[in-house]
Amino acid sequence: MFEVEIIRFTSGRRLENLSFESEAEVLEAIQPVGDPPTFYAFNRVKGRLSLSFFMVWFSGDRALVRLDKHREHYATDSALGTSDADEVIFDDGTEVFTRRWDETVTREQAQAAFSHWLTTGGRLESLAWS
Repeated sequence: MFEVEIIRFTSGRRLENLSFESEAEVLEAIQPVGDPPTFYAFNRVKGRLSLSFFMVWFSGDRALVRLDKHREHYATDSALGTSDADEVIFDDGTEVFTRRWDETVTREQAQAAFSHWLTTGGRLESLAWS
């Protein structure tokens, strides 16, 4: 089972809490990921046990991806070096925060990481995970 929280920032803040039995139901309900929601939290549960938790914040063409599975893992693009580019601003509905550009991934990489996690429960190997 999947518990999904979506915070949409179109014409104000709107919170949705949804539950789905299968990966297909999740994909059908939220595709495309990131348009227009800014924040998603996905919890893979079995009974009352959380198996892993996937969160993604979108800001323009960048995303912050976090996978909680025994500890927090953040995704980055290992092909990128550090950058002096501006920080990316994110909003999760309760706070606004920033991350360095090189601590984020592209929207497409975030969507690929989510799809991989949804079907396997694991981390996308093409990304670096802290």
